[in-house]
Amino acid sequence: MQPLVRRTLLACLLALPWLWPFTYGPVAATLPYLASAVLAALALALWPARDRAGAVAAVAGGWLAAALLSSGVALLQYFDLEAALFPWVNIAQPGQAFGNLRQPNQLASLLVMGLLALRWWVQAGRVPMGAALALGALLVSALAATASRVGLAGKWGQITISDFIRHMGADLPAIKRSWRSVVLSRASPLVLRCLRLFAKKTCLSGAAQRSGHKGFGGEHGARRSSAWAASRFHNSRTTMVDAGS
Repeated sequence: MQPLVRRTLLACLLALPWLWPFTYGPVAATLPYLASAVLAALALALWPARDRAGAVAAVAGGWLAAALLSSGVALLQYFDLEAALFPWVNIAQPGQAFGNLRQPNQLASLLVMGLLALRWWVQAGRVPMGAALALGALLVSALAATASRVGLAGKWGQITISDFIRHMGADLPAIKRSWRSVVLSRASPLVLRCLRLFAKKTCLSGAAQRSGHKGFGGEHGARRSSAWAASRFHNSRTTMVDAGS
């Protein structure tokens, strides 16, 4: 097998457990765990034992891909736009974001891992700075949408510790940049809340105009209600399983 094909397949196998949307079975977490075990076995079979650089690139690529896709899912959930993608995307209450992991802290941890993987790609010279800024903005926006203190602490540690170790207090602008990044991450939830309120106001206005013709909620409301009911039926035990873990 060609090295590039092996790395690509390995990255996909590492990303899929984070994106697995199906929870059918007697216990909601059973199918994701089984799928993760099978994917882990396949990943070990494809692991390039003699190609350390290729293995690192595959891990960084898988983490970054999983984080970016989960960021899109989280923002769709936050803005109440995910119903059309059910069952490939889990249904959430408006204003909540937990991706297909169904737990905000776990999603926040994945997003921090994605930021670390993105930093590796930038340092390796494989991602242009402009693209890195855009991807980083997407990851940080989704991280803010989770409202997770775990994610904030991870991001703070990622930025601040690396800057202090590298510069040891000699490069004050770098330290200022780390503080500025933390301030921006704290301001991001406020910006997202304002955007969500604006979107909600716009949707309610449109629904009010259509209510005389299609009834309350319209087609989107009926579709979302059906998807939400199906999601609650299949994920009824997920919250208890996650809380216990």
